[in-house]
Amino acid sequence: MRLPHPYGIIIAAKSIGENVMIGQYVTLGGNNCKERQGSNGEPIHTPVIGNNCQISTGSVVAGPITIGNNVVIGANSTITKDIPSGTLLPKIRKQSQWQSQLQ
Repeated sequence: MRLPHPYGIIIAAKSIGENVMIGQYVTLGGNNCKERQGSNGEPIHTPVIGNNCQISTGSVVAGPITIGNNVVIGANSTITKDIPSGTLLPKIRKQSQWQSQLQ
């Protein structure tokens, strides 16, 4: 994990993969005590971050979600749903904005 500017970062994640860059003022955490079952049957309360990801400045990744491998999340994005591997997300304010871009 790389923290090039380690200021104002909140990290509460189930797991963080290798070669992940997290920008300043990023929040990784739970979302109102929601829970779901992971692929191996264990409960997930907080995000699972894959390998080779970049989470840019000011982004919020909240809830029991999975961020796949090789994902780039643009600055000041709010992510509350799973992101598939190999996705590039520009600045996203609402999850519905990018869902149409993936189809």
